[in-house]
Amino acid sequence: MTNKINLLLGLLVLLVFTTMGIAQKSEKDISDAFSHTYQFQKVDDIKLAYYEQGNGGPVLFLHGIPDNSYLWRNVVPIVAKNNRAIALDLAGYGQSDIPNHTDYSIERHHQYIKGFIDSLHLKNVTLVVTDIGSLYGLKYAIENEPNIKGIVLIEAMYMPAKEWHKSLKMMQKMMFGMMQNEKRAYNLL
Repeated sequence: MTNKINLLLGLLVLLVFTTMGIAQKSEKDISDAFSHTYQFQKVDDIKLAYYEQGNGGPVLFLHGIPDNSYLWRNVVPIVAKNNRAIALDLAGYGQSDIPNHTDYSIERHHQYIKGFIDSLHLKNVTLVVTDIGSLYGLKYAIENEPNIKGIVLIEAMYMPAKEWHKSLKMMQKMMFGMMQNEKRAYNLL
């Protein structure tokens, strides 16, 4: 019975997200083309993938779940006109290595991001964060305030978890609830 309920919930989530995609008006100048070349930076026990463009003050883009740096492909060239725009694949996403341990905590991801910023010697950073990337980015900003020029929050998680969870719509709560089970989450992705 539980498997049937999980299957129905999964199909419902898929239907909702598919319908949302059809109902949205597409932008005229949005391209699915990816013309960037990935570079890799070793941080701790993994290689993190990123691409960058431009010169000037660093602007670091952190994606959410289930995205990767591809999300920023149309934004990076615009920001790069006056800045060094850097889009990072978080650990375990996109072209970045999957860690060989089971610590996927906010603290561990924060360590990867701090290591990445330190290894590229980024100073006076502007963070552009969305979704779970906002948790990692805001933690970095709080603990490294002198190195932060600004923060751009896009659908960010910025409040205590209990308050944030209360603010979610029913479908979002169901989706996050389903992702709590490792086997179920793997099958959904």
